Amino acid sequence: MRLFKIFQNILNYLIVTLYKKKCILCKERILEPDLTPLCQICREEIRYDNGNRCEGCGFFINKGERFCARCILTPQIFKKHTSYSKYDSKIRELILLYKYGQIELLKYFIAKKYIEMIEMEFKNKVDLIIPVPPDRGRLREYDTVLEIARVISKRTGINMVNNILIKKKTTLPQAGLGYNKRIKNLNGAFDIQNGELLKGMNILLIDDVFTTGTTIIKCSKVLSRFSGDIYAVTLAMSMNIPTE
Repeated sequence: MRLFKIFQNILNYLIVTLYKKKCILCKERILEPDLTPLCQICREEIRYDNGNRCEGCGFFINKGERFCARCILTPQIFKKHTSYSKYDSKIRELILLYKYGQIELLKYFIAKKYIEMIEMEFKNKVDLIIPVPPDRGRLREYDTVLEIARVISKRTGINMVNNILIKKKTTLPQAGLGYNKRIKNLNGAFDIQNGELLKGMNILLIDDVFTTGTTIIKCSKVLSRFSGDIYAVTLAMSMNIPTE
């Protein structure tokens, strides 16, 4: 095992030295001898935003407040959601490169961010990880959310399943839709199969971006017919919530 680690370090160093790997965000040369396609500076700039959050949906609110107006008026189906950061600058670019550029090596770096949140917010509270399922009509060869969930499960020891929560119909992309249209777009989109397996289980939903929360809400609604408490984590929270 030790010899393998030495060999791996040498290989990583040669990759960096010979091929002059560049950071996918800032395009500067990466000096660290590992396979993460981000330089040390960019890694350090992507950090947890500890601003005051709504204790329900996780939206950033004024200091001293506990809940946003929406959660006060209509409590969420899920027990709590949190995001790692606001959806801006480098974290936005990171998500787009991983999701659409399908740079697989990013999943390990991104998974660490989710695990940070799980350790801070949901440790010993969840029994099962469920990734938000992709739209079958837009299914890519590489399911980015599922792959992140697999890494999280392996590193935390929390079991993960991806065949209970399903998206049973193709819908329009949520991006570009207003709040009410997002809700209508996802009506009846999600369903549960083998729901009896969720009995007594506290669920952790995994998704990438939280904009209006419609996707998490719709998934939570169908899961709640069978499961215990439902929690959710995303990498980023949009600050520009679409209106009507």
